[in-house]
Amino acid sequence: IIHDCSNTYAMKMLAMDEKAKGEKQRQSWENMYRKDALTGLLTRSAFQSDVEEKLLDDNVRVMFLMIDVDEFKQYNDTFGHRAGDNFLVLVSQAIQSALRGSDLACRMGGDEFAAALFFKRECQTEFMCKRARQIYEKVASMIVKENDKGSISMGAAIAENKDESFVQLYESADRALYNS
Repeated sequence: IIHDCSNTYAMKMLAMDEKAKGEKQRQSWENMYRKDALTGLLTRSAFQSDVEEKLLDDNVRVMFLMIDVDEFKQYNDTFGHRAGDNFLVLVSQAIQSALRGSDLACRMGGDEFAAALFFKRECQTEFMCKRARQIYEKVASMIVKENDKGSISMGAAIAENKDESFVQLYESADRALYNS
């Protein structure tokens, strides 16, 4: 007697269990290698990879935001590193809550954060700048509401042509940050 057991309930349950294990392992890998351990935002390398992919899309305009916590060293020296870490988590949560689901945010390192906003190709620059101001105001107000000792600075750059690289966009936004 030959019996095909591949389509039985037990085999289906085994297959579903293996699929769930694989998904859990993938999520674990993503959390370990693509996300910053402290803030939960993307790491710089994961962020760069994802933004570079969007820069290649002819239907998308990219705006790059650099966000810096003002006088963070002084904050750490005054309140301690644990309070500093908690403040960085607060900033990351404020940034994430100000963004749309399709936008990306990362911790570039230390007290510097970045965000990439994606718009349709036909979107006007004026609208993009208005959106950046809204994000700044929301993040700044959330930080002040939770901690009146903190403030941020922000710089923005828009990829004006499809040949613009991540590094060029990053450097432009970083210059704008320091000018602010």
